[in-house]
Amino acid sequence: LTKFLYLKIKNKNINDDFFNYIKDFKFSRNYFKHNPPIWFDIFKKNSLLNKSVNVLEIGTFEGMSFLFFNKYLKIENLFCVDLIENKNFKVNREKFKNFKFFNTTSNKFFNENIEIKFDIIYVDGSHAVIDVFNDLSNSHKYLKENGILIIDDFLYDIDFRRNKSYHDEVMGGVFMFLKENNKYKFLYTGHQLILKKN
Repeated sequence: LTKFLYLKIKNKNINDDFFNYIKDFKFSRNYFKHNPPIWFDIFKKNSLLNKSVNVLEIGTFEGMSFLFFNKYLKIENLFCVDLIENKNFKVNREKFKNFKFFNTTSNKFFNENIEIKFDIIYVDGSHAVIDVFNDLSNSHKYLKENGILIIDDFLYDIDFRRNKSYHDEVMGGVFMFLKENNKYKFLYTGHQLILKKN
């Protein structure tokens, strides 16, 4: 919490800048409100703001993270994977050409012949424990050394658990993954878990 508040204050201008930028795009809700100051700080410290990067996001929804990547990063490849092609995302992506949308499950996506590795992978797909584990295990294979792995909803609000325990959802999948893959440095722990591959 202390680090989150520090970054939110330190990078308040990023928050203001980003949400001013997206005001002309179409969204039904804002699940991204805490992320800009944290992501910007981590991307800056890891020298990702001024180089061409490959980005994968699992779970695109309406495209707010997609817009953040496009605004602050020099995108070489941006792969967006979602089983549901959200109508607002269709509108929000119209002026962009530097991405590929895969209207499929993450498992089917990873079973394709992916020929690139990624500097950043953002996992915000299914919250079922085995799906989270599979997404992270597959992401690990395609994440570059020193790449950043962002896992959404790590500390998932108890009001949204639908009577499930933490080990049945994101946190459980993360623990299973880290038990098998311990070559990661913890960069941020809170509503998201952000890791760096060593």
